[in-house]
Amino acid sequence: MLRQLLLPISGRFWTLLDSESMRLYQALKYTAIFVMGLYMSAYTAPTSTHSAFGDIGTPIWVSMTMICPALTLLGVHWSRLGRVIKIDAANTYTGYWMQFAGDIGVAGLLLAYVVAVVQESWSKGLFAAGVVFAVAIGCSLLAVRDIRKVIQAEKEKDGDGDEENSWAQR
Repeated sequence: MLRQLLLPISGRFWTLLDSESMRLYQALKYTAIFVMGLYMSAYTAPTSTHSAFGDIGTPIWVSMTMICPALTLLGVHWSRLGRVIKIDAANTYTGYWMQFAGDIGVAGLLLAYVVAVVQESWSKGLFAAGVVFAVAIGCSLLAVRDIRKVIQAEKEKDGDGDEENSWAQR
């Protein structure tokens, strides 16, 4: 009975996640992360990252705030180029992998930030950490979407996929 109730919800969830409607959310969030990475490069990273990651880890973390969103953007354009020009299915496939790497990187750097803030601010108020944790979960879901696109592109590259009804192209 529970499965019958959840099946329509699950179907709508995957349809929403696989659609392009997540792009605006992703673009706003990743632009903010990238800009803050530039800001931290010019000035300083949060004190919680210094105490949690140290002198070596903090510059790596700051670098990742710029690299991962840029990798996702590059992957989006790479996969669209492969679909629009239809030069090679490998371009679409490679673009999806780049998106996945960028999305999983953003999720990881946000989760690392949550750990740093919680470590430093335990019992002092963790509102920001809670919000960033929710955003990190959103990035993880984007990575799930990307891996689903990779699987579909792999099927299409091998000639096993139904290109007309492909959820990866919606």
